Amino acid sequence: MNYKMKHIVLITDCRDVASEQIKGRLSKLLGEKNIDYKVYNAFTPAFQITNGMFLAKLLFDEVPNGKDTLYLAILNPLKEKPKRIFGRLENGSYFVGADTGIFSLIFKESNIQEVWETINLGHYPFGGLHVHSVAAAKLLTGENFEKVGNKLKLEI
Repeated sequence: MNYKMKHIVLITDCRDVASEQIKGRLSKLLGEKNIDYKVYNAFTPAFQITNGMFLAKLLFDEVPNGKDTLYLAILNPLKEKPKRIFGRLENGSYFVGADTGIFSLIFKESNIQEVWETINLGHYPFGGLHVHSVAAAKLLTGENFEKVGNKLKLEI
């Protein structure tokens, strides 16, 4: 068996029980598949996308990238509901979050290989927990992208 630890970079402004809920959901879903993982917390002040961009980039430079790494952004200061996206970078790492620009600096370092929109499961007051965390776990467990969302056209 070829075992590898999964790495999750959590970029969030959730500092209370919400961050523990996110980690708990990941633990539950990944534990069901006997997958070990490490979470790297990148806490940003509330609703600060720019801070989140820089924190994501700082950890991008340090965390081992590739198919065992996922960047999970749960931070949305926008009044409208942007697309919930996920995909893969050219270096093999995954990303999951709202289309707010939070991954912009990472995308400059490793271009987007493919991007998808998460299947709309309806409205959730805490989409980071009920949609993003679930999508992240599915990607890290090898779920086919087609079961998680719909492919988007890359616009460069």
